[in-house]
Amino acid sequence: MTIEDETDLAPETVEPMPDTPEAFLARMRRVVTDRSAVTLRWSGAVSTGGKPIDSIVDMYTASMLITVADALNPTNREKFLGMELFSMVLLGWRLVEGARSDT
Repeated sequence: MTIEDETDLAPETVEPMPDTPEAFLARMRRVVTDRSAVTLRWSGAVSTGGKPIDSIVDMYTASMLITVADALNPTNREKFLGMELFSMVLLGWRLVEGARSDT
C-alpha cells in the first residue's frame, strides 16, 4: 500500500479548482468564514501514478492568500492570482514573513 492509496479522498469531498481569480478568492473567503478547509482538484493534472492532483487549503493558508491579494495593487493582484496555487502560497508566505520582519 502506498501513501497515495492511503490518502484517497471521496470524490464528493473534492471540488474543482475555481476557474477565475475572483471565484478562487470567493472560495478562500468561504473557507475562512466557515473555519474549514477545502480540497481542490487541478483540472487535467495527474501524478506520476496517474491519479488526479488535489491540493488541500486550510483556513490559515486561505486567510493569508486573501490578505496578500487584498493588499496588492490591481496589476500585481492579477499576476498573483494568475499563478499556480503552490507558487501563490510560497510567494504569499514570503511576503507575510518579510512584512513581519520589517516591523
